[in-house]
Amino acid sequence: CVVCLGAKGPFTTLIRGINVNVFHLDIKSNPIGLIRLYRIIKDLSPDVVHTWMYHADIIGGLIAKLAGVKNLIWSIHNSSPTDLRYASGSRIAAFCSAKLSYVLPRYILSPSARTTDLHIKYGYAASKFVEIPLGVDLSKFIFRPNLRDTFRQKHMVEEGGLVIGMIARYHEQKRFPIFFEMAHILSLKSSRYHFILVGDGVTYENDDLIGMIKHYRLDGRVLLLGEVSDTSSILSSFDVLVSTSMAESFSLILLEALITGIPCIASESADPQFFISHNGFRLSDADPGAYANAVMMIDENAMMPGSESAINNSHELSAKFSNKVMVKRYNYLYGSLQ
Repeated sequence: CVVCLGAKGPFTTLIRGINVNVFHLDIKSNPIGLIRLYRIIKDLSPDVVHTWMYHADIIGGLIAKLAGVKNLIWSIHNSSPTDLRYASGSRIAAFCSAKLSYVLPRYILSPSARTTDLHIKYGYAASKFVEIPLGVDLSKFIFRPNLRDTFRQKHMVEEGGLVIGMIARYHEQKRFPIFFEMAHILSLKSSRYHFILVGDGVTYENDDLIGMIKHYRLDGRVLLLGEVSDTSSILSSFDVLVSTSMAESFSLILLEALITGIPCIASESADPQFFISHNGFRLSDADPGAYANAVMMIDENAMMPGSESAINNSHELSAKFSNKVMVKRYNYLYGSLQ
């Protein structure tokens, strides 16, 4: 059973589609939902309660304990609790979670060593952490030349053109200005470069993005596709995926791209274990020129999607980060609980 503290969302139908009950409490507009949460847990009497993210860790954790649940697991999927760009409510929740981590959860799951280290430094109970990286559906994220050709023909990418993409919601944390400055530098070097942006809020109705396109004289060079429900359908059309995000606990889209065989360029917030052999660059600064140089190095060294090295790197990452491996780790953890 899944209990959501918020209102109905896009995953509700998907989860119910696999015959799992989903409850929505919408506690922001209806605080009495907390009483309903207690009743749901009490009636179900679960062996394990597993909560996700700061607010749910506190609320779900406290109510689960009141309902007599012995095995409580927290999951953390924020890069750092010290990031001041979080809303004040989230900062307070992270602070309280750190204090309660010593008494509430049996385990705290983290997707990466970096996330674990940053939370321990903030004051979380170090002995409680277990790292389980996210997984990728290997049947979906494979290089598809037919999708690549169809997309590039539709959007008039010429033979020999280089498509540089970024998939991210529109948020200051994602640092879109760096991407646009990089695009400007590359556009001055060659007309071969094309830029595609995908994500929630990344549309032609976004005045900030339109302003940057005009400021950097990128009209006709940048394609804004908005949110795409299935990123596997578009990744094969990229030659390079760029991530300029300042903070990531575990960049799933980066991993999906690398497993698809797309070279990637990312900030130092990206998990270093993603970058093996010659599948991209992890940059230590936020210099748009460094991103542009990395793109040109990928171009010059023919680090292209579908190449032998890309396929070999994809296989190596697939062995570590498949959904099957992730599920096996979860099953082992749940099975160890008494």
